[in-house]
Amino acid sequence: AEASSSGVATPNTETCHQMITENLADSMSKLTLSAKMVNRDENRASSQASSPSSTSTAGPSSSAVGATRNSLDTIRKNPKSDLKDSKTIGVISNSFKLTSRNEKAVTIFQYDMAIRDITNNRDIESPSKSACKSAFEAFSFAEYVAFDGKKNVYSPCLLKTGVVQFRFGRNTFEAQLQGHTRECSLKDVIDKIHTPNGIIRAEDISTLTILLNHSITRGGVYHRHRRGFISWNQRGYSLSGGLDVWTGFKFSIIATEGSDVVVRINKTFVPMVKKSSLLNFIFEGGNIRRQMATDEINKKSALLKRLKVVTVHNNRKYTLRGLSHETPATYVIPDSGITIEAYFKTTYDKVLKYPNLPCAKVDNRTLLPIELCDIAEIQPLEANLPPEAQKNFIKKSREDPADKLESVKKCRDILVDAVNPWLKDNYGLVLSKSLPIVVNAKILSPPKLRNSSQNSANLKVTNGSWRNSSIFNPSAIPSPSSGSGKVQLQMISLHAHLTVDKLKLMDTHIRNKAKNMGIKYPDKNVKYTYITKSNLDSQISKAMYSFVIMNNNKEYGEIKNAETVSSRIQCITAQVAEKISGDTPNQRIIENILYKYNMKISGYNWTVDLDTCQEILSLFTKFTMIMGADVTHLTEREDMPSLASVVGSYNKSATCFYSAVSPLFPESGKKSVEYISSIDSILRKFVSKKSGIPSNIIYLRDGVSRGQFENTAMKELALMKSVCPETKFAVIICTKLHDQRFVKQRGNGYDNLDPGTVVDENVVDANYFNFYLCSHASTQGTSVPCHYYVLYDDFNISATAWQTYCFYLCHSYGIVSKSVSYPAPVYYAHNACSSARERFLAGYKDTVWDEIDEAELPSAEEIAAKIHPYQNCYH
Repeated sequence: AEASSSGVATPNTETCHQMITENLADSMSKLTLSAKMVNRDENRASSQASSPSSTSTAGPSSSAVGATRNSLDTIRKNPKSDLKDSKTIGVISNSFKLTSRNEKAVTIFQYDMAIRDITNNRDIESPSKSACKSAFEAFSFAEYVAFDGKKNVYSPCLLKTGVVQFRFGRNTFEAQLQGHTRECSLKDVIDKIHTPNGIIRAEDISTLTILLNHSITRGGVYHRHRRGFISWNQRGYSLSGGLDVWTGFKFSIIATEGSDVVVRINKTFVPMVKKSSLLNFIFEGGNIRRQMATDEINKKSALLKRLKVVTVHNNRKYTLRGLSHETPATYVIPDSGITIEAYFKTTYDKVLKYPNLPCAKVDNRTLLPIELCDIAEIQPLEANLPPEAQKNFIKKSREDPADKLESVKKCRDILVDAVNPWLKDNYGLVLSKSLPIVVNAKILSPPKLRNSSQNSANLKVTNGSWRNSSIFNPSAIPSPSSGSGKVQLQMISLHAHLTVDKLKLMDTHIRNKAKNMGIKYPDKNVKYTYITKSNLDSQISKAMYSFVIMNNNKEYGEIKNAETVSSRIQCITAQVAEKISGDTPNQRIIENILYKYNMKISGYNWTVDLDTCQEILSLFTKFTMIMGADVTHLTEREDMPSLASVVGSYNKSATCFYSAVSPLFPESGKKSVEYISSIDSILRKFVSKKSGIPSNIIYLRDGVSRGQFENTAMKELALMKSVCPETKFAVIICTKLHDQRFVKQRGNGYDNLDPGTVVDENVVDANYFNFYLCSHASTQGTSVPCHYYVLYDDFNISATAWQTYCFYLCHSYGIVSKSVSYPAPVYYAHNACSSARERFLAGYKDTVWDEIDEAELPSAEEIAAKIHPYQNCYH
């Protein structure tokens, strides 16, 4: 390793690869899975694998992962928490048992179909779903054979292999059914659950899921939509803008400790597009204008993607790609020399009424006049809802706990009726008709919070919130250098109705509240101004800190692009500003504004007392860094990078954080980014700022699916260990993207879980040390608990300690005085990601990403400049 100028060791290429491989092996040997991820026969077959010979530093290779997995001889079981002093209650889940009809297990055989295009004499590696469906139908299988919609078929008995030919489109194809590739049974899965160190393979659970999927859709009543199912035989209820809301259901299967294999069931809500003319849909049934502005075209274009339309003039179906900025009156058809308007006049005798409206883009980049297109049929909306429609959709799909439980039972009844007859007769599988599984849960005591270094913990937490009258560590805006012409603070309004007088009154209210809370807020040298966005950059540079009143959230990215390290910006919407600029301001809003203000200038508002969590407290006798990480996507284009944000604490109380945002480009031959490949350089930057390597790092990661644990979090761990080889680590995945729900009974009704409720048995994943924690108080709808997976633990800390500390971290989000649903470091990482994305998109606000060539995409350097790589995470 070579010494860098910052004093932090920087490994060269060969050393780095060796360290990554060794660290991955060490990490995987301590991975807290409760079972190996491959069976022992597969382990023996791959035990010959050696260390990778490549010297690439892009990340640990898959062969290294495979080799280290084979050393997992002793694996930690999912530990039970010992919460003797905690309240225990029974909570109702949305899970139901999947059982066998008899003790004799039915073996499920999986076969693959190989498809070849005979007309063009070529093998089809990735055939379309329609082609696969045609191949499946060509075999004329017995009714007990299931189909996954792709190339795999499943049977309860051995099938005869063979070849069939079929027509698809204009070509002739050949499908070959090859010998079965694997087999499994429900009994095998259950046996592995109860076998010490047994492994429940993801492929086995996937097979059971495919059987249920097939049994639901085989009757033609229910149709797949994303991960759920809907019936076309319903009316729904109106949303707005040519949209209805329909209902359906979804399920997921998981092998659990305590309840064997369970099916989790939820009701789904789907925005549907009504059948109408495309013109009426675009203009939402209102007055049809003769022209559309560029910004409006871009918004409507995003809404129309993947919408199926039929043409009026020749009754052909197309799938839209959006709207073009070309119009029928101006666009000249290549090689014809005439406009689209003239073409339809001469060819179809159609006189266009709206020739200056944009054209519709379809499958093969053909442009069509939108007035000659009708929405083909009632269909799910594939695009994201517009903001206003999204608000209405959330309101209509919100269910309180009692309604949630009732809808789960109704969906269970639908699912039982749809799947049980076929599953029972052919595979011996039965979905339970009984009530949902009731599990034991524990309620953790809230932490003690401290808002002053001069006293003991003095903030009382009640139902996840507290009132704070002072600040633990107030900071101050730096004084501008003499001669710079800058002021310490300015209040800027971009909203026409928020006058300078109102800005002064708002500033007075904020200053008075800051004084009461002990926050250092300037009492002079403050400027007030109303400007337009065109003058924002020059105005921001005139102050060390600026409150900017924006018209709406859409302006956020454009405003934040004017921010620099020496000129910080805090945005406030005009709607919020109106509530604090009158004679009787909302004091709670002002508190939250000041919380963020203090943290943005490197202060912190309160600390969590760890005296009641001694196992975690002992770690902080040495420098312990708490890290959070998240990943988001810039656009829907696969050749555009994702954004990764990482935050790391640098003070003893883990309340102040560095943050970094990095663009992630897919590796060669891949369409997506699997892990944060730059996390080693980010950690090295954090360490150089702190001028010391942490003794301990607790790494909290969001945005990782269950099937990607080893390809993401564990690779990231190996990279971090290459920077800090002597540091002890813990890796925890936290996610709310799951199907598990809980409600509790209160009197004769049902209610949300109390903050601090932990579920770690019966319905938790049998393969990992994991638990559900509801850390927040939900006042609307049914709360979604956060699902935690403790993948790696150098500290060998008890389940109780991890559950307690994750709950405590949800109280350290310094921007609001209430417990939140995620640990604070993850929230801060999410903030940094969201802010960087908004900054980037604002910098290219007129760009239609689907219309530009790959060569015109921004470079890595351009993207890094737009997203402000090392920025404040308290946005």
